[in-house]
Amino acid sequence: MEQSYEGYYARFETPSKEVGSLLMGADNLVGDDYQVDFRVEDGRVVVWLINKFNAEMGYFGAVESRRLQLANAKGQKIRAILSFVAYSDEPEPGKYWGEMAVICFNPAYEKEMNAFADRVAQRMAEGI
Repeated sequence: MEQSYEGYYARFETPSKEVGSLLMGADNLVGDDYQVDFRVEDGRVVVWLINKFNAEMGYFGAVESRRLQLANAKGQKIRAILSFVAYSDEPEPGKYWGEMAVICFNPAYEKEMNAFADRVAQRMAEGI
């Protein structure tokens, strides 16, 4: 049986402290959907996260990027929903980071999976 869907949380990093601080504003709310943009950097694929205003907010590490590259190669639809934002003091001078709820699914089930993902996003936006 072909895998129909997969869901997990994945950590992302921000490109700078300045960009990361924007995660604390109204343009980046928990529960928001982000586009995933596959780019080749230094010979490997890096998945960047683009918010609803087309701003580059962060990127996944090598493991998460590879996992999404494989889902994309299988023709799966990908939803990335902001689920958590954090700030760490260390290493100096501190940095912002966060987590996305990632849902990959077979396009044959797009209607059902989007309804599920929309409900997940709504509940996260409500703090649940």
